Parts: sequence; C-alpha cells; structure tokens
Amino acid sequence: MTLAFTAFLRCGEFTVQAGRDFDPCINITWDCIEFIPSLESPTHAVITLPSSKTDPFQKGVSILITSAPGACTCAIQALKSLFKYASQLPELPLFIQFDGLLPPVTQCIHCQG
Repeated sequence: MTLAFTAFLRCGEFTVQAGRDFDPCINITWDCIEFIPSLESPTHAVITLPSSKTDPFQKGVSILITSAPGACTCAIQALKSLFKYASQLPELPLFIQFDGLLPPVTQCIHCQG
C-alpha cells in the first residue's frame, strides 16, 4: 500500500480485476521494479507499469519513486524488504495474497479505479 500511495497508483494498476486471470502484459510483476543503483543501497526505484489508463498505445509507463530515508512510510524500504524476504520470479505478480494459494491481490467489487 505504501508503494501504491507514493506512486499514486490506481487500484487497477496494482491489483487484478476480480474474476480475471493475472496477465503479465497488464499487471505488475517482479520484473517491473528496478532499484537504482542497486537493491543493496537504493536511492530510488523505477516502476514500469505494463499497461495504464494513461498509456493508450500500451508501451508501458515508468514511474520514478525516490527514497525517504528514516521515514516509516518509505516505499523504497518497503519494496527492498519485499525483495529481500519474498521468493520472486520475474513473471509472477508483485503483490500476492498470503492465503496458502498465493493468488494475486484482486480488486473488491466496488473498486472502479
């Protein structure tokens, strides 16, 4: 949620629509995150959305997120922790539900964004 808030992501950009399958051409995967200069000491990160409402030609949209050292709401530190402690495969969803099946996070039926 820290990343979604910091990057001003719409619900549909970091979740999978209920009733639909995860699609790496549309949804955020582990491969969509690049730490600059490295995962060990990032000063910022680039998130590439494969698909966005503001990207009519579906070429992808890059969002630059800067670090806020020492802040408990730092999206870079949250991502760094996620990358260090979660198993990752480039083509899998970045955000998953930990209910035993590990499906992608889905939108609630009231979310229209």
